[in-house]
Amino acid sequence: MACNAPALTHKTLRIGGVPVVNPPASENEKDRQKAREDISSRYPAVNDPVEGLEQRPQDVALIVGIEKYAFLPDVQGARLSAYDWEDFFRRSLGMREVYTLLDEDASREDISATIRELRDDIASDARLWFVFVGHGAPGAGGEDGLLVGMDARQSMSSLTSRSLSRSALLEDLSGATTDDIVVVLDTCFSGQTPDGAPLIEGAQPVIPLMTNGSAEPGTLILSAARADQLAGPLTGEERPSFSYLLLGALRGWAIDDGGDVTADQATHFVNRQLRHISTRRQNPQVEGPADRILVRNATEPAPDLSALLTGRSAY
Repeated sequence: MACNAPALTHKTLRIGGVPVVNPPASENEKDRQKAREDISSRYPAVNDPVEGLEQRPQDVALIVGIEKYAFLPDVQGARLSAYDWEDFFRRSLGMREVYTLLDEDASREDISATIRELRDDIASDARLWFVFVGHGAPGAGGEDGLLVGMDARQSMSSLTSRSLSRSALLEDLSGATTDDIVVVLDTCFSGQTPDGAPLIEGAQPVIPLMTNGSAEPGTLILSAARADQLAGPLTGEERPSFSYLLLGALRGWAIDDGGDVTADQATHFVNRQLRHISTRRQNPQVEGPADRILVRNATEPAPDLSALLTGRSAY
């Protein structure tokens, strides 16, 4: 747990001695393959390269995927979602600097320190992406949301001290040398697991009342659900639905005839698809400049996901 990170390199950033890999180390390939084998998917792939997208080699991304928590239930498919984001950024957008924190490397301190290290080294014309896939919880009184760190325990005091608050995240990002920041939060702040169980047994439910007051005007935030909703998996598959569908939208699924995909278009696509899941209400949210273009020249046609999402298709 260290905050004094050495200078950023274009290969491996080290925070407290932990390598934040860029590009994936060869020993990481086995983990990537196992994550894909563990989920034998019948959904269309979202990790294959997309031809024709505008290349963004100058952009920078930090992806946090926490599947195995030390003291809390797992978030099934979080690692696979992180790898899908990694592949999309590198193979489809041509980004050179994509950093990934997984499981035991994703403590509150390491997430925050990595953000601060990256924000000070990014070009002014680049976009900074931050993607989080893991547990979320409401802060005390529901006035803030918590991105739960990997070592948080089942108590409110531990959740608060071992998680990165949403406001602290936005404050860290606000110091970036670019004003083009996109935050993807594939989590919910209801304090429940994807299947509806409470993160803290016996805790009184708290209705989150978060606002976007601490975000810079140019910061775009895409959230998996309203603060009081669950962010659940795809039907019949243990992987987060928001990351999968949002990546599909960025491949071109969100538009009919190809072209540029805005945040608003991408979120509308995800919302439409999630309506097929009758077992929960999950409405992704956009905060900030919804007309911002996320990708240019997207051409991949949308597959018909309705049979899969409604469960009519066999698995």
